Amino acid sequence: MPVLPSNLPPAPSLARLLAELPSPAVRVVCTGGVTLQRVDGAWGVAAARERARDESPLLTSAMRALGLRTTPPNAAPAVRPPDAGLSGAAWGLPPESEPPIVPTPAPTSGAGHAWQPVDPDALAREAGVRAVVLLTDAADPTGEGGHLVSAAGTLAWRPPLQQLGDLPSLGAHALRLRFAVDAAEQRAVAAAMRYARAADAARQAAALLDASELTTLAVAPALFVELDALFAAASETLEGVTRLVEDAFGGSRARRTAPTARERSPQGRRAALDARLLRARGTPPEVRDLLLAVWDAHGALAAGHRRAIRRAAAAELGPPTVRVHRLAEGPWSVALPIGAESGGRDAGGAGRRGRQDAFALGWTFATETWRAATLAIYAVTSER
Repeated sequence: MPVLPSNLPPAPSLARLLAELPSPAVRVVCTGGVTLQRVDGAWGVAAARERARDESPLLTSAMRALGLRTTPPNAAPAVRPPDAGLSGAAWGLPPESEPPIVPTPAPTSGAGHAWQPVDPDALAREAGVRAVVLLTDAADPTGEGGHLVSAAGTLAWRPPLQQLGDLPSLGAHALRLRFAVDAAEQRAVAAAMRYARAADAARQAAALLDASELTTLAVAPALFVELDALFAAASETLEGVTRLVEDAFGGSRARRTAPTARERSPQGRRAALDARLLRARGTPPEVRDLLLAVWDAHGALAAGHRRAIRRAAAAELGPPTVRVHRLAEGPWSVALPIGAESGGRDAGGAGRRGRQDAFALGWTFATETWRAATLAIYAVTSER
C-alpha cells in the first residue's frame, strides 16, 4: 500500500507528543504555518490586534494616499502626537504625510487579545493541522535546534548511520546518507518556518486591511527555494538508501549483468529506482516493499512536484504568491497547492491525486524516506 498521509495511523495527542521531548516546548509550528505557543501553561495562537494598523506607517500612508480605509469601521479617528519610533520621518516621509492613528483600545474580548487560547487536539481534529517542528527555549528563533515530527505524528528519528561506520566497505554510503539527511532536516525546518512567517504576515495584513476574506499573499521567493531544496534532499536520501541496498544485497559486481546506478543504460539514463531495487535479489522483502512504497507514493512524483513549485514561483510578474485562509479556530493557514502526474510529468493543475500542499508533500516524503533508511540500515548491519 502506498505511504500516503491518508494511510497513516491517527496522530497521537499533542500532549503525548510533547511528553517525549527532553525539555518543555514553548512553540509548535504545524502544517500550514500555524504556530502554537505556550502562554502561562496553556496553548494559544496569535490573534489580530488593533495596534497592528499603526505598526507600519509607510504602508498606512500609502493606503491613505490611495483613499483606502485603514481604521476599523465606526471608529472615530484621533490624531496622536508623532513618535520618533513610528513617525513618517523615521521612514523617510515628509512630516505632513503622517496619518492619524487610532488609539489602541483595551481588549475586551478574545478577538482583541494578542494571544487567543486554543485546544491543539481540537485544531488537529477539525482542521487537519499536524505538528511539524517543536521548539524549546534552547532552539534558535529561525528553528535551528527544533525537533521534527514524523508524518505519523511521533518524534522524527535519524537513521542509525553510525552503525555503518563499522563496515569499511559501506563507509561511503554512510557519508552520503549523512549529508542527505542533514540537508533534508535543515530544509524541512526552514520551509516550516517560512510557512509560519507567511501565516503571521497574512494575519497582520488581514488586521491592517480589515480583510477577513484574504485569499492570496505575496511572499519572498525563499519559500519556494526551500521547498524545492526539501524535495531534492529527500530524493537524494532515497537514492543513497537504494545504492546502499544495491551494494549490500545485489551480489558482487562481477555477477551483475543489468545496469546499475553507476552504469548508464543505452539511452544514457539511469535505470528507474524501482527496477534497481527489484534487481537486488537478496533484499529482505520488508525493506524492498517499504522502499518501493515510498518510491511509488513520493519518489516517482518528486521531479514533477519540483517543476510545479518552480512554475508557481515564476507564474507572477512580481513576487510569487501563496494561498491563505483563516481556520474556524482563528489562526491563518498557508498552502501552495501543486499537482503532478505519475512519472514526474507535471499535470498543470489537477494531478492523479489532486492538488496538495507542497510542504506537506515534501515533509511526508522526507520523514518516510528516513523511516525506510532506518529499516534498510538495520537489515544491512544484521547481514554483515
